[in-house]
Amino acid sequence: MEQLTRISSPASESWVAWVMLLVLILLLLVYKSQRGMVLGAVKSMFDVKERDSMFTESSSAVFARLVLHLYRLIVIAFTVYLLTFVGGMFSFAVLLKLMGCVAIVGLVKYLSARLLAYVYFDNRTLQLCLRQYDEMLTVVTVFALLPLMFSVTWFSMRPEVVLVWATLLYILFIVSIAVKLFRLFFNKIFACFYILLYLCTLELLPVGILLNVSWYIAS
Repeated sequence: MEQLTRISSPASESWVAWVMLLVLILLLLVYKSQRGMVLGAVKSMFDVKERDSMFTESSSAVFARLVLHLYRLIVIAFTVYLLTFVGGMFSFAVLLKLMGCVAIVGLVKYLSARLLAYVYFDNRTLQLCLRQYDEMLTVVTVFALLPLMFSVTWFSMRPEVVLVWATLLYILFIVSIAVKLFRLFFNKIFACFYILLYLCTLELLPVGILLNVSWYIAS
């Protein structure tokens, strides 16, 4: 009997289920270490007042922070992989490469923010911005978990669904950032130019570059 060729996709590769299980475990570990963190991050999305960090300085908090970074890295890289996958072998090695790309983009953005703060702001303002940016990114990646898991199952039938929910979440992320920036720094009309310049150069442009590089890697 002639054997049927198995088509590689997110729904057919066994390693995908293990990665999804790992993501769930990581999120549960964060929740166990820092209860109420996600709810607090949601409440802070459109709030710019200073408050205590969602992490306290303790060994459990440091552990939760590291686990949270890994969780977000996997979710973002997997989402990018689904967006740029055009066929062929759906490979774990490619996911690792995309995780590296996402980490590099995040590092470049962090260093750029440090440079901007050194030139224009004080360290207190920078820490406030970084903390709230961190919270927004957490909220978006938590919201992305459920549609990501459904997309893994239904990807071969409805690939456009990935583009829809990923775009909506990214728009939510950009809008929340814009709201915070205007509330923090809008003290004159010319400030609109700087805020829009920031959004274009440190948010939209890096994502465009990441998608283009990821498209090359995934294909």
